[in-house]
Amino acid sequence: MIIDLPRVTLLTGPTPLQRIAPRLVVKREDQSAPMYGGVGCRALEWVLGSALESGGDVLTAGRIGSGWLLGVAVHGRRLGVRVQAIPLPDQDTPQVREQARALHAWAEKLWPARSLQAGAIQAARAWASVRLLGGFRPERVFPGGGARGVLGGWAGGLELAEQILSGQADAGRSGQGLPERLLLPGEEGAIAVGFRAGLAMGGLSIPVLVVGPGPPLAFLQALHLRLLALLREHGAARMLRVGPLLREEPTAAQAAAWRRRGMERAREAGLPEDADGGMLAGRALEQPDLPQIAIWPGNGQPMAPLLAGALPEVPASLLECLRAGERGNQPG
Repeated sequence: MIIDLPRVTLLTGPTPLQRIAPRLVVKREDQSAPMYGGVGCRALEWVLGSALESGGDVLTAGRIGSGWLLGVAVHGRRLGVRVQAIPLPDQDTPQVREQARALHAWAEKLWPARSLQAGAIQAARAWASVRLLGGFRPERVFPGGGARGVLGGWAGGLELAEQILSGQADAGRSGQGLPERLLLPGEEGAIAVGFRAGLAMGGLSIPVLVVGPGPPLAFLQALHLRLLALLREHGAARMLRVGPLLREEPTAAQAAAWRRRGMERAREAGLPEDADGGMLAGRALEQPDLPQIAIWPGNGQPMAPLLAGALPEVPASLLECLRAGERGNQPG
């Protein structure tokens, strides 16, 4: 389905489905793009396309270790988009430190903030700097891409609907081959909204479950309404009835148990390490007789290619953010 909005191409094609249990299929979003892929690339196709059309600057924010922030910087640099990033506090772990070094290497400029309140101030400073020195307005993008980012999930939902209806996700039960639930991580709530809409437009009303902390359901419902308005404004057909959007926020102990169980099954199937993917798989395996699809989000991407030109240590300004995160200033 064609929609008249700017978009760049990051995905190499439809991401494959892979069965890892009798009633559980995963959608391999880790294979979405050759460099730093993942489900977030779907949102970036539309966010960066819009940025290139409006002048070439993006202003966004996120935790230092978030795949979103680094994905914007990496793919933005490759496309000639100047990314102004506001890193927010995060846990101080070896993986997050690698992300911080890569972010410093790929972003046009960083505006580190030690708290959400400081992040708002830094956002105003970054906006003024680009507006006054560059002479044009940067594209301000919420983590996940806002309504433009949801379009990425919508395109993914259309793709998944076609795969399901062609029999690629057959649950192996006579007469009941359609999946009865799609699972995504809580932080990808905006993408989940898009997947739900795309599935509906493709003819499937499937419940979508987001697992873990993320944007509140009221915010996601507002994104859904904005997506509908955007689609109608740009010539997309009216969709069919959407499935329910549900949320579960497990305790830390529950999430860890699901992650261990899910990754054990995923390793047997040859999947790469992915904490969120493992948690979703483990949650799905709690109901082994229910046909389900879990998004394998691709949050464990190899970092070595991104660190080739990076500093050997985390810059001092980003270390301050990590220390703030250890003191409990991480965004919720």
